[in-house]
Amino acid sequence: MTEVKVNLDVYRTCGMVLSSALALPELEPSEAFPDVAVSCGVVPRSLETPRKHGLIREARPGQLLFEIRGVARYLVEDGVRVTIDPSPGASESTVRLYFLNTVLAVLLHQRGGVLPLHASAVGVGGGAVLLAGRSGAGKSTLAAELVRRGCTLLSDDLAPLRQTDGRAEILPVFPRLSLWADAVRHFGFSPESLERVLPEVEWYGVPVAPPPTSRPLPVRAVYFLTPQDRQGLTLTPLGSVEKVEALLSRTVGMPFLDGMGLRAAHLGMVTRLSPLLSFKRLRRPTGPMCVAEIGDAILADLEVGT
Repeated sequence: MTEVKVNLDVYRTCGMVLSSALALPELEPSEAFPDVAVSCGVVPRSLETPRKHGLIREARPGQLLFEIRGVARYLVEDGVRVTIDPSPGASESTVRLYFLNTVLAVLLHQRGGVLPLHASAVGVGGGAVLLAGRSGAGKSTLAAELVRRGCTLLSDDLAPLRQTDGRAEILPVFPRLSLWADAVRHFGFSPESLERVLPEVEWYGVPVAPPPTSRPLPVRAVYFLTPQDRQGLTLTPLGSVEKVEALLSRTVGMPFLDGMGLRAAHLGMVTRLSPLLSFKRLRRPTGPMCVAEIGDAILADLEVGT
């Protein structure tokens, strides 16, 4: 059963401060004045005069409504309000899962100035390293390997980027990894001691130590993980057009942008950020990841040692 709090808790994430009727234990508590209100209540099944609609979503400028069957309906408005209508019997962890990814990304799109990227991020040598790629490319597992070596986890799966003073920087999200059972065991954890991210699958939330600061960090490099049908690892810098294409393809919430009237603003943000990023494609063999070898390659490329 989803926990709805009478006294709202306040949390900080992605450069926002949220007051929430939904318990969000993954996020950092805050005493700052909130600029986003999260409530639980009735969400309509459709918007008035939506600009774009699909099987699970409707959008118009300033509003996005989407439904995950058996989980909840979510209404995100003007970058400052979220209403959640949980489905009967939905688990609290599943309701939170979509909030902590899709809803946060939509809030950032609506507020403007931040690019929510589908990537994991770790702190290395005073800056941030992003691990991007398609689902299943090994982003979270590689992030866990780098954390094992002493890096700090800034984000897993959602990496909010912004431009500040001529550089690209990342806003920390929350320090939890989501790993499949084999990766959990590889890093010495017991799946039985961890909460499942989704109740019906062997996908687990692994809490890690929070970063020493919640301040944004400059982005040192972005690695785009790409499985390949041959042995060996290769690192190849991306050209200007490839960087833009990679950022566009890995933006969280892309299908919602046209309906909210935000496609042009998003493209402008991508074109401003891409020249500021050192972006390399890391090709690795398909099949089980040799995370130690990939970790060695990244740390050597960054020249920070092990």
